[in-house]
Formats: sequence, C-alpha cells, structure tokens
Amino acid sequence: MIEFTNVSKKYANGVIGLHNINIQIESGEFLFVIGPSGAGKSSFLKMINCQEKATGGEIKVNGIEITRLSRFKIPKLRRQIGVVFQDFKLLKKMTVYQNVAFALEAIGLPKEEVRQKALDALTLVGLEGKLLFYPNQLSGGEQQRVAIARAIANNPDIIIADEPTGNLDPDNSIQIVNILKELNKQGKTVIMATHDHELIFGQDCRVVTIDHGTIFSDEVRGYYENN
Repeated sequence: MIEFTNVSKKYANGVIGLHNINIQIESGEFLFVIGPSGAGKSSFLKMINCQEKATGGEIKVNGIEITRLSRFKIPKLRRQIGVVFQDFKLLKKMTVYQNVAFALEAIGLPKEEVRQKALDALTLVGLEGKLLFYPNQLSGGEQQRVAIARAIANNPDIIIADEPTGNLDPDNSIQIVNILKELNKQGKTVIMATHDHELIFGQDCRVVTIDHGTIFSDEVRGYYENN
C-alpha cells in the first residue's frame, strides 16, 4: 500500500529530516514508528500525506507515485488518509458533532451523508452521548477520541497518528491505542508514531525505529512473528 524507495528529505535550513529511507507497508498492517524527538518520525508521516515533499527518492501510495503529485491532485490523495495529531486540533467554538461534520462538509458530501458518517464515527469511539459538548468540556482522552472520529469519518484506507498519546496519561493512552487497533481489525492500515516505548510493550505489531533520519531497525512482535 505504501512504498518508500531511497527517500530523503533536506529542509531549507539544511537539516536532514530523512536519509535514504526504504520501506514497504502492506495493506492492513499496524505499524508503530518509534524514536526520540527529532529522529524523523514526523517527516516520515508527513510525506505519506504530502504535507512535506521528498527531496530525493520515490513514494507510492496505493500504486500512485506521489512525490511529484500536482497540488490539484493532493486533496484526492488525502481523502484516502485520516490524520490524528498530538494536539487534537479541534475547533473550540464547535461542538463534538460539528467538529466531525465540518471535515465532511468541507469535501462536499450531502447533508444526510455527513450526519450519518459523523454519528457512526462518534459512536465507534464511544462519544455518541457527548455530541453537543464543546472541546473545553471534555477530558484530553475524549478530545483525542473526537480527533480520531474526525479522521475516520470518511472511511479512509490509511490512518496516520502522529504522537496521538503525547499529551495523555497512561490509561487514556492505552484507550487510544485500543481504538486504533480496533480500526486496524476492520482492515485499515494504521501507522502510529510515538516516543513512548512502554506503550508498545506486549503489542502485536510491526515496529520501525527511526533515528537520525534513517531506519535503525524494522521488526515484528507477537502475533506477526508467527504469521
């Protein structure tokens, strides 16, 4: 589903974000990307969504080469990808329901389809009882669940989560990972970046470690070791 071939990223200030990355991510995988802050995890994720452009190499998503994709075609690519951020990025003056519905309205879906998809997504993350709440009335874990609902409302093939538990306590962090694992069981490809090594302890998953812009290790754990 996702393939990086000799991908590098050098920023305008001379900082090397990634250096000669080669990796394939299959449809339906759950992949943790770990490494210290500044290692290149965010650069890696942003390139999948065309938030950053590679300065070398080739990236394919669903068979489409995206490194030279025109800006007019990027929105179509992004509709296949749901993105969850560390800081939630919720609109404070909108309710839980409106935050999710707004993302669907922005791509031009009919009103009834917007309503149904928003309700389905919020039910999946367990927030169907808080549709009229505002972000400041929610806990951090609940706000992140709204962000996940927004990311999955249009049924994307791929979910990218960039440090989604970075602002949460351990219990809420585990809840978020469990929601992402459930989405993965439904067939979605999930790529989650984290610097919290304890979070992946005992997980059935593939773990890629990035350090200084390069892939330091790529291993499978638990279930995947025997399949």
